[in-house]
Amino acid sequence: AMLRKVQDTPADVPPKIDVPGAIMSALGIGLVVYAVLQAGSWGWIQPRNVPFEVFGFSPTIFVIAAGAVVLYAFVGWQRRLEERGGDPLVRMAMFSLATVRSGVSVQLLNNLCLLGLFFAIPLCLQIVQGLSAFDTGLRLLPVSVMMIVASLVGPKLAENLGPRTVMRIGALLFFAAAVGLAAVMT
Repeated sequence: AMLRKVQDTPADVPPKIDVPGAIMSALGIGLVVYAVLQAGSWGWIQPRNVPFEVFGFSPTIFVIAAGAVVLYAFVGWQRRLEERGGDPLVRMAMFSLATVRSGVSVQLLNNLCLLGLFFAIPLCLQIVQGLSAFDTGLRLLPVSVMMIVASLVGPKLAENLGPRTVMRIGALLFFAAAVGLAAVMT
């Protein structure tokens, strides 16, 4: 497969920042993240240590729902702005392309794996093995350095090998590292 390089053409008029869209996306994501972070102390359904109750339930689910409503409004705002010829933060029409949807799906899966990795390993190192936060950070430093190196080398490899091959190599390396990590953990 051959790669095509598409040159960006400079815009005649610089795009305007979608301030309402930026506020809605930040607020929606912020509400969801805040609720998930507070779920440990508030509880998911049964209220434990809550500042307020909603119909006798923990506010966690309701704050997540509020974030989802704001994000739904954000999507509607982006579509309206795009239809009117404005400059949305996210062009929703792009999601009608199968390649965009598959790329976003792969990136989501990749980030979920990384989030799990960067959640489980520090927890194990600190709680099970009793390491301090600094020692845990030192143990994770090679992973962080390799992620930076891979992000710099990946695009260069993609020019020669193609993006699909680079993704496959990355997935194999990630799997091999996970197997190696599982082998050395006691």
